[in-house]
Amino acid sequence: LLAGIHLALGSVETAAEALERVIAKQPGSYKALETLAKVRMQQRKYQQADELYEKISALDPASMATKMKRIKCKLLQRDGAGLEKMARELEAGHGASASADDKALSLMIQALLAHPSNPRKAWELIDKAVVVAPNFGPALHEKAIDSLHEGKLDEAIALLRRTETASVRPSGHPRLDYGAALLRAGKLAEAEDVAIEEHLLLKTPESLALIVAVALKAGQTQRAGEYINAMKSKASELRALREIAGHPKAAEITEKMVLADAFARAGRSGWASQMLAESVQIAPENPDIRAIHANILIRNARHDEAAKILEELVAAHPRRA
Repeated sequence: LLAGIHLALGSVETAAEALERVIAKQPGSYKALETLAKVRMQQRKYQQADELYEKISALDPASMATKMKRIKCKLLQRDGAGLEKMARELEAGHGASASADDKALSLMIQALLAHPSNPRKAWELIDKAVVVAPNFGPALHEKAIDSLHEGKLDEAIALLRRTETASVRPSGHPRLDYGAALLRAGKLAEAEDVAIEEHLLLKTPESLALIVAVALKAGQTQRAGEYINAMKSKASELRALREIAGHPKAAEITEKMVLADAFARAGRSGWASQMLAESVQIAPENPDIRAIHANILIRNARHDEAAKILEELVAAHPRRA
């Protein structure tokens, strides 16, 4: 309770100290461990968070959500050796034969490790994960994204539908990808339903961009304009892009990025490029804006342009690579 009050007041380190005192007295307190792990993630103390999630996993070895969080911690630490070890442990099982989902997760980790040097092998491992555990959401989602990038729209749509009833739901928002696949397939009425449903739930720049894109694709420019004007009038209700949430011009940058994403999804690359350029001009010194720029290009299958931006970012900011 005390830790919760400190967190609500923004006193993150004081909350962490209170949680550590609880854990010292009650080492098996699941709630305290989980809350402290979230705090350490917020503080970007990923190694400490990983150690806490490892303790949580020992309390509940079957929790797939905790395993996914451990993977995220190791990725943020660039802990390749830790990921390899985790993949071996999942494959072997803990005192029993590994479950199909654990085997699939092991294959997903191996795919993550293989992708930088051997993308083909990575996608083969993901395909194998889908075969090993046909109802494993994260693998279905990744395979769907690959199909979407390759223009296999019917396959992507079918895979994304399967994630909705998966035994393990994927992280992120696969419904948005489902809406994007429907949009690209020209199924505009279905895409609009998904986009509106997700935006009511999420209120993120990505969900709004999909709504605007559907209207633009349908030739409903007036309706797209109404959505854009609503965004401007209710800017405080729209979550800023996570990477720039603390920037003094986050709302203005987010607006430009929403429009860029929407124009790109609707096939209006000229307008998309203009909005992206304008967003970068607002804060040219901010590498996060360029990274978002690259992500939007990737989402819209403009991989060569994205690669060029990411290469420039790595050269200018090697520690953020």
